[in-house]
Amino acid sequence: MITSATTDSYFSLSEPNLQSAREVILFSLVFLTLLSILPGLVVTVEWLVSDDKEIKAFQRRVGMVVVMSVLLTVEVGFRCGVAFDKRPVGNPGWKNSKACYYCFVFVIELAVVYGLLVGRWLYGRY
Repeated sequence: MITSATTDSYFSLSEPNLQSAREVILFSLVFLTLLSILPGLVVTVEWLVSDDKEIKAFQRRVGMVVVMSVLLTVEVGFRCGVAFDKRPVGNPGWKNSKACYYCFVFVIELAVVYGLLVGRWLYGRY
């Protein structure tokens, strides 16, 4: 659904089609933002209700999952926030600049990938 809505928004000039495609895109971005919050939330709740012996065995993994989940949630939240702000093309906001996009998207992705790589190398358990 999101793929067809995005394609329709690029190739359509009809205002009702563009509005319906924008609504589908915004709904899917909110859904993905809520979905990205779940891993950190579930792991944190499980960490709080589990026994002390289980916590010691998985403490590094839990920390890694929560940190990576928070970073990816910030990235998806930025994309969602930028999509909700409808600005004219001639007057873009600070969040529409290339530097902001690269910092929030690519730098966070690189941090997550290299963090998981270093975590795998250091702990050898992932």
